[in-house]
Amino acid sequence: DLSRVASCPTADFPLPVPTLDRQRLSSSAFVAMAATLVASMAELSLKEPVAQEQETVAVQFKISGVGSFELELEPTMAVRDVKKIAKEECNIEPEHMRLVY
Repeated sequence: DLSRVASCPTADFPLPVPTLDRQRLSSSAFVAMAATLVASMAELSLKEPVAQEQETVAVQFKISGVGSFELELEPTMAVRDVKKIAKEECNIEPEHMRLVY
């Protein structure tokens, strides 16, 4: 039973709006709906998820004429971030680096 009707500016006809009739709804169904709502609201949180420790991979860098060094990097790390970290070891600007696998 739709007791109210709402109008929509983009439609040429009124749209029905369902209403909750608590008298028609059995008390056990109402309690079940309320419990489901409480459970779904309890899952919401403003806390940030705890970061899990990611495994690292040892990557060896060789620079012609300078030598080599090794860095422990995360497998999902972006190349720009790898270059920034490598700059600290070799003093070469990231825009001048080429990484060859």
